[in-house]
Amino acid sequence: MAVAMSGGVDSSTVLALLKAQGHDLVGLTLRTRPCDASNPEDARLCCASSDIDDARSVALSLGVPHTVCEGMDLFEERVVTPFLDAYERGLTPNPCVECNRHVKIPALLKRALVLDCEKLATGHYARLSENPDGRPVLRKARDAEKDQSYFLYRLPREILSRLLFPLGDFTKEEVRAHARRLGLAVAGKKESMEVCFAEGGDYREFIRARRPRAFTPGPIVDDEGREVGRHQGLVGFTVGQRRGLGLSGGPWYIMELRPETATVVVGPVERARVSSFRVGDVQWGAWDGLDAPREANVKVRYRGNDEPADLRPGPGGIVQVVPKRPLSSVTPGQSAVFYDGDRVAGGGIILKS
Repeated sequence: MAVAMSGGVDSSTVLALLKAQGHDLVGLTLRTRPCDASNPEDARLCCASSDIDDARSVALSLGVPHTVCEGMDLFEERVVTPFLDAYERGLTPNPCVECNRHVKIPALLKRALVLDCEKLATGHYARLSENPDGRPVLRKARDAEKDQSYFLYRLPREILSRLLFPLGDFTKEEVRAHARRLGLAVAGKKESMEVCFAEGGDYREFIRARRPRAFTPGPIVDDEGREVGRHQGLVGFTVGQRRGLGLSGGPWYIMELRPETATVVVGPVERARVSSFRVGDVQWGAWDGLDAPREANVKVRYRGNDEPADLRPGPGGIVQVVPKRPLSSVTPGQSAVFYDGDRVAGGGIILKS
């Protein structure tokens, strides 16, 4: 069995727990960007040189062979470039979803199969079960605060069938306790940042360096078209955002971003809430699809709550989501994940209205 190792406490604990159960293991770490140990900011980023060293050290301390897999070109193509493209189009992307879908898990699973490993275990907080027909179904983790099914919903069934999530029934506190009990040096290690590839955690500066044209100044207008302020670029603004707008009056909420005119549209909170929205590029999980209206819970951001809603089939596979109460922060470019109880029924990308 292979274990995907990030160098953090979660994946390291997975390796130690599986080793204690007697499994024959190999640790795999994916390098997604150049590492510079001399840069003090390097240690704060995912796939930092120190993370790779930590993963190797934990594996060797447990007598498990460790391999570093190269994934920089694939990460640039399938995560970084789409991330930059999305911001130029006035969208707010979720690179973690795309990394799990296209890069990290598929690349490590491919290496695992080459090494004759039938399964790949990861440190994600999620669970798996089977439908009556034997198909794998992604489910929420026991720890609602750490559940990561939102980031994994786009994994196809053929990949899910090869995965293990040993931490799905643990809380984060229990995992750290196991890590301390097992004597892992990373037991107290902090978690990595959300936008893992932006040095210093400043994704705006990352985008400015790569796509300066995304910082075209423009007007901020209210929902009736009156200019109420100016901005220095759409990057850094998100639909539903309230803080940091620098406007008098209000409170103002961002309702829309118009990249073709570099315009930010704001309005009062009652105008910023939506009573329905569309979801495209849908991938189904526990459900086979949607050919008639059906109820589900919907999550529109990782730290958000599940909201009961009606899902209605639309043209071209688009799903119309009608929440039971109007929602704020329904952000184009982000994922909307549909839940049937704790099962991931499906999900897709929130479209511009």
